Amino acid sequence: MSTKSTRGFTLVELIVVITILVILGTIAFMNMGSFSASARDSQRTSDLNQINSQIMTIQAKQGLTYSNMLSGVTANQILPAPSIGGTGTVLDTSYFAGDVNYTVLGIDAAKFKDPTKAVAYKAGATTAAGTAYELAASLEETNQALVMGVYRPRAATTVTLATSVAIDGTTGTVAAADIGKFRVGDTVTVTGGTPATNTIKAISADGLTLTLGTTNTVAAATALALAKEADGLIADYGTDKTKVVTNKGANLPYAIQ
Repeated sequence: MSTKSTRGFTLVELIVVITILVILGTIAFMNMGSFSASARDSQRTSDLNQINSQIMTIQAKQGLTYSNMLSGVTANQILPAPSIGGTGTVLDTSYFAGDVNYTVLGIDAAKFKDPTKAVAYKAGATTAAGTAYELAASLEETNQALVMGVYRPRAATTVTLATSVAIDGTTGTVAAADIGKFRVGDTVTVTGGTPATNTIKAISADGLTLTLGTTNTVAAATALALAKEADGLIADYGTDKTKVVTNKGANLPYAIQ
């Protein structure tokens, strides 16, 4: 009579199988986590697109300033002087930053907040030089900022005037190649002028003639300069508020972890 033996797994085999299962589970979990982060980033992008569209719609229909579309606004302490009009200092009330004002925009706040932390998306605005705004979200997968809006920072600009600009408000002209480099309301540094900082009061229709605003009978300007503007209207969430948020930049408008 033959005896039938039943052989089970050895301890080593069980350990090997369990190890393989743990590794596969870890890989699957990581892949799912990555997919979830990507999905949440897609929602953030979609949210900002819709908020951006609503801002433009509300502005066109109601004529509200962009600063009214911010909630919990404070004077922006980020932009260095001079910038697109105003000094950009802590005392400058031309620049604002805060949360998106969902009430003014008529948007359901519960549906348009960050999907991870349920915080409001950030916004920045300025009432100077034609007005401008930005929206920002923190992207989870790349750890970068997503920024949308109409604010476009300009590079540092210096132009030599073909005709000296008297600081008493008379005009001077710039070369055709310099058309569009300055805007009404810009704060500029003035070579040969007193005071050394002034504001552009008017620009002719052809863009060639500039008029400064401050009355002073001393000296005359031979060159105007616009310092490099800040790269954004919104600060990161850290303690160093000199760090501005830029599209695909490392400074995030709010924490996502």
